[in-house]
Amino acid sequence: MPGNSTKPLIRRAEALHRQCALVFANRLQLTPSDVHCLRVSIKELRALWQVLKPFMAKGQADTASREIGRAAKQLAKARDQHVQLKTLDKRIRKAQGAELASLRCARDQLAAQQPEVPEQALLKAEIVSGFIHDRQRWHDLKLSCGKRELMHDGYGRLYRKARKCFHRAAASGNNAEDWHRLRRWVKYLALALPVLADDNKARALAGRYARLARQLGDLNDLDVLATSLKQLPDKNDMSTYQAIALVEQRADVLQSKCHKKSRRLFGQKK
Repeated sequence: MPGNSTKPLIRRAEALHRQCALVFANRLQLTPSDVHCLRVSIKELRALWQVLKPFMAKGQADTASREIGRAAKQLAKARDQHVQLKTLDKRIRKAQGAELASLRCARDQLAAQQPEVPEQALLKAEIVSGFIHDRQRWHDLKLSCGKRELMHDGYGRLYRKARKCFHRAAASGNNAEDWHRLRRWVKYLALALPVLADDNKARALAGRYARLARQLGDLNDLDVLATSLKQLPDKNDMSTYQAIALVEQRADVLQSKCHKKSRRLFGQKK
């Protein structure tokens, strides 16, 4: 039987699967809210597998994390289409004059490139089967480890991964992939810590991780948006060129903020 220290993780995984099963019920298409719910659940499930990795046979945790992650990839396109327009809308609300006109023009062009119903995604069989297989893995899991081991070797591993990613991102400067990789491990920390520890200190720290993860997520959305704008047919048009510059400028400002917060969180070894 699983040890007492791993039971909260298993119970949390089972709760996530029950929640996702309700999303699947009687649906052929997924709304943006459905997609968001499933993607957040997948991230938390992957975080829990990564916590348990040091205590599992070689390759098992990575296989479980990778396979449930495939369901997220099935949902990524619908999510990106929806978020790109939302990100532009946010910049439009804060713009004026020529900048406003450029951003509006860019939005019209981007929307024209997307399907007529970009905010919906088909509920594919591969998505459902990925959740079914993952739920069975959690049901069959037999693992025992102490709370101290779980925190030091499980949670501690997440922290060390995030810290390493931060230093790599800081050294690379504007490499979007490095900052996106940091976001993944910071998100794992934010999602896993409340399951592992239920006290004021843990909740406060998890909140700091969550706020950084959100900003890193916004940074990634801006990077993806800039890439999409650069792929527009008239990307060299002055209006589109200005819109790309505005998005990249905002990304630079946000990256600087993420760097400062990351440095405070990952300045010490653990």
